Amino acid sequence: MFPRTLSDYQFIIDNQKETIAAQEKIITTQRNTLTDCQSTITRQADLIKALKEDAMALALNTEEWNEDLGASMCPYCRENDENKEKINHTSTCPITIHAELMKDVEG
Repeated sequence: MFPRTLSDYQFIIDNQKETIAAQEKIITTQRNTLTDCQSTITRQADLIKALKEDAMALALNTEEWNEDLGASMCPYCRENDENKEKINHTSTCPITIHAELMKDVEG
């Protein structure tokens, strides 16, 4: 069915304008969502960078040798073990807290 009168054409034009307006709203919403996502990604990237820097700082000072115990000792929580890889850090130790944050960030 083809439009027959000027009012038929005007109806089609008005309908198209409404459709375009609705699509522009959707596009604006999607752009805002994209901007929010980009901001979130930037913040997370900054957080990961800070956590990695924190890890490097912690790693520089992760053990002391305790002659009396013959073991490596964490300078933060004072836990020790003969093998520094097996030190069971306390829950409040900065190394434990950092490791938990990294698990959260890495998912």
